[in-house]
Amino acid sequence: MVGRMAWMFPAGNPIQEVTSVTLVDTTAKTIDTTVPAGKRWMLIGIKASNPDDVNRIITIRKYKEAAKTNEIKTMASSTVTATTGKQQWPSGAGTDAETQRQVYEVAEAGNTYSVTWSDPGASTGGTAADGLVTEYLEVAVSA
Repeated sequence: MVGRMAWMFPAGNPIQEVTSVTLVDTTAKTIDTTVPAGKRWMLIGIKASNPDDVNRIITIRKYKEAAKTNEIKTMASSTVTATTGKQQWPSGAGTDAETQRQVYEVAEAGNTYSVTWSDPGASTGGTAADGLVTEYLEVAVSA
């Protein structure tokens, strides 16, 4: 019963992973985040910024496993404007003024979220200290 109640309260450890992202000229970038063994996540949101001086396609995908052989779904994918653009799940591409709908995603141990910034061709690149932010509740599960 404790495991069930954890989702109702909502319980679990709230986590906000903030990752610096550096994009460089004519290079795509992918950052993968995998749910650890013995854990379950309730994903609240993902935000990926484009610090480069050219538009890039930012895609967020969920895979069954870390090897990324079985894609469960593409969660978001669109062209994101240079310097200030963001791809946000669950609300899509936009700016800070865009509000997120409250949709949650349950992820099991081994599930992998993959965020890819496309190769835009020539650019000067750029860095965002909070280029990738993943927010979720984490609970321990037992067999």
